[in-house]
Amino acid sequence: MKLLVGLGNPGNQYENTRHNAGFIILDKIQKELSFPEFQSNKKFEAEISEGILKGGNGIKGVNGENIKKVENKEEGKMGMDKVDRTKGVNGENEREDEKVILAKPQTFMNLSGKSVASILTFYKIPIENLIVLHDDLDIELGAFKISQDSSAAGHNGVTSIFETLGTQKIKRVRIGIEGAEKKLERQMSGSDFVLQKFSKEELEAVQKLSEEITKSVFGI
Repeated sequence: MKLLVGLGNPGNQYENTRHNAGFIILDKIQKELSFPEFQSNKKFEAEISEGILKGGNGIKGVNGENIKKVENKEEGKMGMDKVDRTKGVNGENEREDEKVILAKPQTFMNLSGKSVASILTFYKIPIENLIVLHDDLDIELGAFKISQDSSAAGHNGVTSIFETLGTQKIKRVRIGIEGAEKKLERQMSGSDFVLQKFSKEELEAVQKLSEEITKSVFGI
């Protein structure tokens, strides 16, 4: 089981702000995976979407095995062959079915760790299966980096998670919202900048990352 957490602030006033890049990407991933709509969960102080990421690349049979279509050339009909559920139709290794939880903490950024810890504890998810998506001022808009066991670099949501869980050995998807060159041109503080809304073009650049991030996280 994996837990993907997108960081952001709740409320209409924060919608599509730079600090909510984690929410924005997680919303796109939810749609790409065809997971249920997010639902408010008071116990976790988060919006939650749960689903099963199907393994293999075949069709699910009635007993859960993967099956593939094969053509009977003599009869000109399509039949079905069972295949190893951990392998694709060509024998290559495939991932198995996996439950995935998508979560958007509603605690406000500085208390994100409280929500994340409650979900991990309830589902008994190991920390190595936690992936946090968040905005990053040091990475150029339209790019992302995956990091693990690196500092929070002043990000209050990440700091909250580190402090609550007692470790920084957490996989993170750092979503670029500015970069070094743009930072030199900025006429406001970083804390004010992240609370500004994306322009239409900037928002599209961020949203386009979702497919590549999904592939990087799940290997699909």
